[in-house]
Amino acid sequence: MKYKKLIFSSIGISLFCLTILLFFVLRGNFFRYTDINSMISEPKANSLLVSGTWQLTSITSLSDGSESKITDDKLYINKEIIYFEKTKTTNPKFKFRQVNFKNYLLYNGVVTDKINIDSEDVIVVSIRDERNFYKEFIIINKNKIATIHNKKYYMYEKISDDVDKNNIGELNSNDNSQNSKKDISFLIGVKSVGTKDVDYETFLFRKNGDEKPTFNKIEGLFINNKNKFFLVNSTNDGIYVSNDYINNSNRIELAIKNATINFLSKNYISLESYNSETNKKIIQYIKLMDYQMKSKYRLKILLEIEEKKRILII
Repeated sequence: MKYKKLIFSSIGISLFCLTILLFFVLRGNFFRYTDINSMISEPKANSLLVSGTWQLTSITSLSDGSESKITDDKLYINKEIIYFEKTKTTNPKFKFRQVNFKNYLLYNGVVTDKINIDSEDVIVVSIRDERNFYKEFIIINKNKIATIHNKKYYMYEKISDDVDKNNIGELNSNDNSQNSKKDISFLIGVKSVGTKDVDYETFLFRKNGDEKPTFNKIEGLFINNKNKFFLVNSTNDGIYVSNDYINNSNRIELAIKNATINFLSKNYISLESYNSETNKKIIQYIKLMDYQMKSKYRLKILLEIEEKKRILII
């Protein structure tokens, strides 16, 4: 009996202690709850990897590797303004991605033996606005960035983490005086259906400042895929795609005969053909796949017919 009383007494003490412990836990006085949202803060403007004032240090030609004479031009970047090569934009949007440095340069047509590659992977910052500004900067390290512009490789070094407000004011005043001289251009693709043939043409309309608007015409239609233009046109009985829209070489013939182009997008080409045996129109979608290296310095686009997306129309 003595031992039973001792056991019951120990159990009672344990239950009492457990009750006290639960009381403090439930009241929040023993373990204090911390809202995880209070631990998250929005990124500040100076946390952008490319924010600050940058000094141009070198310009390398991508054709022959020669060095161009540099000026005292500066690059200004923050969350409010981007100023690059006498071009200013406001309210920019930033996107960051990590890429292989050598592959990125090759993808952009850069002969890599002209550029020093110190690291295998780099971060590329894409900057765009709500209008037509788009630029990519390569982060070499925290104090060096680079970009490709007009077939040249620009290198910058950081001289300040911030952009002087006085400089922003000057840039805004200069921008107001240059708005009327903005160069604007756009492409319009036209499909002309004749009695026998179907012709495809693209018109370039351009308005450069105060000059009279001009337009030029080229045979074929353009596809803008991953910031690269490709020409789509027809032959006597087929459709082809070329990444050389100047000399019209490097053609890739599509394995579809006697078809016409319905529409183009950055991911698909829609073709329409007619089956005389079944008296049905056939709509086929050609998917534009990723780029593949055809030779060391030339890119080729791959295409495939998606059989599952073939639609028969009576």
